[in-house]
Amino acid sequence: MEGKPTVVVFWFPECPHCQESIPALQAAWPEVAAEANILTVGMVRNDPDLEVTPGYETPQAFVATTHLALPTLLTDWVTQSARWRLEGVPTVFLLDEDQIVRRVMTNPEPSAVLAAVSSL
Repeated sequence: MEGKPTVVVFWFPECPHCQESIPALQAAWPEVAAEANILTVGMVRNDPDLEVTPGYETPQAFVATTHLALPTLLTDWVTQSARWRLEGVPTVFLLDEDQIVRRVMTNPEPSAVLAAVSSL
């Protein structure tokens, strides 16, 4: 993913904002695809007290339900929250062409992510 900026988007399958914003970001991504790479990161949280909408039980189910075609890594919350210091989702990291984090956005709308790509 070197050579151009990269957008890394962390999400949970059970997150209502993620269920709306990730497919919207996928639909809008072609506008900036030539300018930046993207990677989405679906994480398992394993919260037994959480009521989950059918079709969003796991990151794999989320990918199938939303027809997510963006490059996606499936992992766990514990590992990624420690590594990236995540406080919630969706969280978007904007990395420059040298893969240095230049901006972090929490709960952004897809249009804000696209606008931020242009600023890298």
